[in-house]
Amino acid sequence: MKPEGLLRMSWPSWRPPPGDGVVAVLSGPDVRCGWADALLARVGQRLVVWTGAGSEPVVRGLEVVDQPAVVAAAVSPAGADARYVNLALEFGCRLAVRRGAGGGDPGGCLTSGAAPDVPVGVVRVPHLVSVRQDGGRVADAVVWQVVTPQELHRWVGCAVSEVDLRFVEDNLDALVRLRGAVRDGQLPATAAAARLLALLPDGRGLSIDLVYQRSGLFRALLPSVSTGASVVVGREDR
Repeated sequence: MKPEGLLRMSWPSWRPPPGDGVVAVLSGPDVRCGWADALLARVGQRLVVWTGAGSEPVVRGLEVVDQPAVVAAAVSPAGADARYVNLALEFGCRLAVRRGAGGGDPGGCLTSGAAPDVPVGVVRVPHLVSVRQDGGRVADAVVWQVVTPQELHRWVGCAVSEVDLRFVEDNLDALVRLRGAVRDGQLPATAAAARLLALLPDGRGLSIDLVYQRSGLFRALLPSVSTGASVVVGREDR
């Protein structure tokens, strides 16, 4: 669950139809996708398709990622900015690659650009990501993934309690700022910050995995992070 590298915030070559739906990437140009309502684009050897979701887009999304050849799917609410849907979809593709490389379940990954309402039996995970915007600016943001508690346990390497899930969601603004501070070398001079740096190999950004694994450390660290910045923290890439 640690896909590295920058994502790109840009308009995709496709636009989702109006209405609540799910956009999915399929792994071949000739795969069967009769379950989809629209073919949006052919991108290299992959297809991008859309299907309507009705009033329960996450439920429909979970059905979609169980379809053959689906690499990733993203919730696409009516009127959503296609750039954010595409960002979530691209991140889901990276997650799928990592999961396959680790010998995990080859099924697709379901993501969302905004915090989704999830049904009983699954949880939502807010991944911290770095995004290159127009002009070369790098910003920190959140992409959500929908997983079962068992999948989360297996990927993180430890059980994640309801208390820790709530702690992360309640402190997302500070965690996004902290990711930017780690990247820009602007952590406060505290013992907790020194412990965090010791856990981060060179070039590795702060991941949500580490927050779940070391929630006690982040409870100590976050109060020292400035609360005056905006939710998205960025810099000029150089």
